[in-house]
Amino acid sequence: MAFQLIRCGLASAKLNPLARYSSHAAHKFSHALQSAPATELTVLDNGIRVATEKTSSPTATIGVWVEGGSRYESAELNGIANFIERLLFKGSKTRSKKQLEKDVYGLGAVLNSYNDRESSGFYATVAPGDVSKASELLADLIQNPALSSENIEETRNEVLKELEESQSNHEQVVMDYLHSVAFQNTSLAQSKFGSTENIQRFTKDHIEQGLDLFFKGPRMVIAASGNVEHDQIVKLAQQGFKGVSTVYEKNGIPSSPVGHYTGSDIRVRDDSMDAAYVAFAVEGPGYNNPDYVAMKVASSLYAPWDLTHGGGENLSNYYGLVSASDHLTQAVKPFNLAYKDTALWGVYFIGERMKLADMCWQIQHQWKRLYLEIANNEIRFGKNNLLTKLITQRDGSASNANSIASDVLRFGRRISLEEWQSKIAQVNSDKIHQMGEKYFWDQCHAMSSLGPVEELPVYDDLRMTMSWVRY
Repeated sequence: MAFQLIRCGLASAKLNPLARYSSHAAHKFSHALQSAPATELTVLDNGIRVATEKTSSPTATIGVWVEGGSRYESAELNGIANFIERLLFKGSKTRSKKQLEKDVYGLGAVLNSYNDRESSGFYATVAPGDVSKASELLADLIQNPALSSENIEETRNEVLKELEESQSNHEQVVMDYLHSVAFQNTSLAQSKFGSTENIQRFTKDHIEQGLDLFFKGPRMVIAASGNVEHDQIVKLAQQGFKGVSTVYEKNGIPSSPVGHYTGSDIRVRDDSMDAAYVAFAVEGPGYNNPDYVAMKVASSLYAPWDLTHGGGENLSNYYGLVSASDHLTQAVKPFNLAYKDTALWGVYFIGERMKLADMCWQIQHQWKRLYLEIANNEIRFGKNNLLTKLITQRDGSASNANSIASDVLRFGRRISLEEWQSKIAQVNSDKIHQMGEKYFWDQCHAMSSLGPVEELPVYDDLRMTMSWVRY
């Protein structure tokens, strides 16, 4: 077994690019702090939270975000949030699909939606003067969806096709496998798509159950960003969403399921594939855990790398998990998938057929180095990387509206850039070493893999190596 120790931070100050990164990041963040808008938050009588930020963006975005996704679905309803996401854009009881398309085109609007395990969002980007029209359109689609048999069947076919196409996205497949084994017998194990069987049998009654489950005042956030006035958005929300209830008629009040983690392994062997797709993770802290920020910094220390992208070996060599010269992988990507009470912190990689063992040992070696040897001057790189990501998440009205809603759904309030900066500044080498002791040393890992995985080390061998880091 052979692997190369990647030298991080051992070079002289003259060769170390951290000083340049630090100065540049500090300048960008200082400018962002000076121009950061104030956040205004109002809670309506029915529990809907309205959050806005007035910015200099030439566009305005308004939308509805919901604490609702596959984590909150029963096994019977798994996939209903994704189904509803597509169905809502088929029109309403008073607005046909054709009329909806005309209205959106007439506004020059960009209508978007998404759903994941813990949230869903529906939002429109328009000229600032058309915010009221966009708000009315969203309120109509969400509260008065057209649940005709024709719309349901059309949506069913689209979702089944989406599910079929998703099977060719190997990264998505492997990450779904990872959730299925890491959170066994919990709703976090469920895919957002649901099963083919569920999609095929969803009826109007199932859809109404899903709508009743998710679209309740206390689970909803209306966020707006751009050249908008908070009082105007509050009035639009009061008028357009006054019919939203806090009472659960069909399902009862939904519980907040706990994401129990289980160290485990799933391997889908297919020797006809050219490469192996692997996710290797440990349980991390959820976003309500005090350790959350430190683990975000730790994840930001590692640089993703892809063989198909331009650039030289140094792109993967400095603060990377591997060196391009090792030829161990075609691509590598760190991830930190945080949920309310848990997280998956790890690495996804596309591995060479007969080099999977060396790649796994290399990842574990870098984890060991992270929490035993990492120095403050190196951690500065991760901090700068994270600060830059926080800035870009607030760039543009659509990105910023999503960022506002995400904060309010997760933390109950907007987290300012100043507060993020303060939290990140408190992370140092001692803190990272503590994180290693808590989340890496002698901890059970979770792994999922697809492809020619015969050379992947068995679970027990990798688990045994998770206890070596002190020696």
